[in-house]
This record gives sequence, structure tokens and C-alpha cells, in this order.
Amino acid sequence: MRGAGGFFAALKSCPSPRTRSAAPAGRVEVRAARETDLTQIAAIWNYEVLGTDATTDTEPRDPLAQREWFARHTERYPVVVGPRTGRSRRSRERSRIPSTSRGIAAGAGSAA
Repeated sequence: MRGAGGFFAALKSCPSPRTRSAAPAGRVEVRAARETDLTQIAAIWNYEVLGTDATTDTEPRDPLAQREWFARHTERYPVVVGPRTGRSRRSRERSRIPSTSRGIAAGAGSAA
């Protein structure tokens, strides 16, 4: 048996978090999604479907399926987006999200 405090008492403290860049992050304003956002929302969703295990969906959404999905998200379960402003070109180039969907993020209720 270990001394007082057991195993966890012997652990060293976690290192200090890394300092962040002095450059300000882009500003994000959340708003209700509009039909004009659907192409970019679908691009983000389809990227995740095809390239990650973030969803159990296995097939990308076509435009009709995306519109039907959007229509099911009423005021009770809204879709929100957060277009980014002020991002540098370099940070956009490093983004892993396809260029067609850069700057828009799908929000609440995406699994319904």
C-alpha cells in the first residue's frame, strides 16, 4: 500500500496550459439558419459523414434531403449558424472543413 493519499497523491500536477496566440480570434455571431445556409450546412455534414465517425449517418445528404431536414427543425428545435468574421486567409486555408462550407457551423438539433 502506498503512503497517505495513495496513488493520486504521488502524481505531479498538470503542466500549465499552453499560451494562446496574441492574434484575436474571429468573431462569431449566432443566428437562426436560413435556407441560403443549407448548402454550407450540408457540406459540413457530408464531410463528417464521409470522413469521420462524428455521426451514425452513412450517406451524404442531397439538397432535397437537406431541405426536408431543415423543414423539420421548427422553433422548438431550431437550426443555428455562426458565420465567422475576421478570420485570416491563412487560418481558413488550414481549416479541415471544405472550402464550400468554411465559416458556417450547423447547430442544435442536427441529428433529428
